[in-house]
Amino acid sequence: MALNLQDILESESLPTLPEVARRVLEIAQQPEPDMEELIAVVKADPAISARILKTANSALFGVRYRAASIESAIPLLGLNLVRMLVMGFALSAARTSRASTVKPWYQLLWKQSLFQAASAETLAHYVAGADPANWFLAGLLQDVGRLAMLSADENTYIMEVLSSLDDSKIEDLERSAFGFSHTDVSMQLCDRWMLGDEFVDAIATHHDTSDFVMAGDKGHPTLATALKTSAIVVDYFEKVVSDRSCNRQVLDQLLMLVFGIAPDEITETLADIDARATQIAAMFSVDIGSNRSLERILEDANELLFEIATQNQLRCLNIDPGSTDKSQWKDELTHVYGRSVLKAASTEYDRTIRQNLSSGVVFVDIDNFGSLNLHHGESLGDEALRRIASVVRQVIRPDDFVIRFGGDEFLIYLPNATPELVARISRRLHKRIAEIRLSCTEDILISASIGAIAVAADRKAGNLDLVTKEAQKATQKARSLGGNQCAVFLRTNGKLTPLQAAEPCIA
Repeated sequence: MALNLQDILESESLPTLPEVARRVLEIAQQPEPDMEELIAVVKADPAISARILKTANSALFGVRYRAASIESAIPLLGLNLVRMLVMGFALSAARTSRASTVKPWYQLLWKQSLFQAASAETLAHYVAGADPANWFLAGLLQDVGRLAMLSADENTYIMEVLSSLDDSKIEDLERSAFGFSHTDVSMQLCDRWMLGDEFVDAIATHHDTSDFVMAGDKGHPTLATALKTSAIVVDYFEKVVSDRSCNRQVLDQLLMLVFGIAPDEITETLADIDARATQIAAMFSVDIGSNRSLERILEDANELLFEIATQNQLRCLNIDPGSTDKSQWKDELTHVYGRSVLKAASTEYDRTIRQNLSSGVVFVDIDNFGSLNLHHGESLGDEALRRIASVVRQVIRPDDFVIRFGGDEFLIYLPNATPELVARISRRLHKRIAEIRLSCTEDILISASIGAIAVAADRKAGNLDLVTKEAQKATQKARSLGGNQCAVFLRTNGKLTPLQAAEPCIA
């Protein structure tokens, strides 16, 4: 007969906390934690002390000064980071089955937990006031119930739950086999370990990812949002290894709209999470099996997403994506779209409006381009155009349109983009263009005047031609302020209001 929840919690095989971990958790709950008491508790366990001192002097957590003793290491690390390390060391040391048939399952669950922890920690760096150590620990423990259930009843949990290999149904399978889910176990354990209501409440909802991308915490993400996002990150990592073209739209929306990560930073952020998880696994001496670096896979997947988006956009123009004649849609110099693709962009704009979705139009005009050609030659001007086109492609999303509108002008259409995202992409693009250095003996700086219109979802959204003209006027406004400026306006109910004051780009 399957175990009940109380059996799981009282199981001898359940990961138990040593005395040092229990005392550290108690100290962390004090209104004014006593650091001297914390040092004394940690010093009482020589093994934990040695590992914390080693960690403090590694590059893992960016501690600026070398610690010669545990007395100096703990103040440098801080209470929350010490608590996280002690909990991680304690849980990773817990006894697990050595049977060769069971070991891969423990590796899988530990790998998922560590990747979720690394993801939550990374996201904390994008949120004002968030403590990366706290978010790491929450990410590590959000699925600790799965490890507990596996430890307590290996055969049932493997046969009835894990063998399905479908994480989307894990909780349903667990309830069917046991009458409760790993989330229930995780919450009970975190409550027992006195980790606080924030942890318990966040873990309670970390698998509920329905319609929360645009929820009230947009721009003000909570721990609960971070745990949900971390679960989606791990799910994407597992899928992208076998299917480079797997859908990443929900994850991208979360990272961009909720955590404020620029589109061109997403692949790098995901690669950092992968590397961080591998480092943490080594620190905790956890065997997560062979782990091929995801960085190249993520880059390949990103390129494939752009390729798929381009093919879909060409089909809207009734152009065969496999045609060898690319002159009918591609600009020969910059390799972005030519003006002939405006029709497809207009069709996409109209579809977005019909679906009551917001969007954006960004107009880019290179400053002093005529002077650049005159004084340095057309070859350098061509290089500037190619470099800017490349930067634009890096900054935007796969489904966005980039069109060479004129000699030194680019039009960018951002379907299904919130005003916040339009402003963020415009600012990011402005900054990246100013960082371009041309390949010549002189230090030639490139800048652009950028005008952007964030179009609210309403009946007076106009058409793409009208909004493009408004974006051009916004660009003229930026240039009238001296160039190298970015002016963003919100179009709502047919009226334009400044969304972001024009500001100089600081390279």
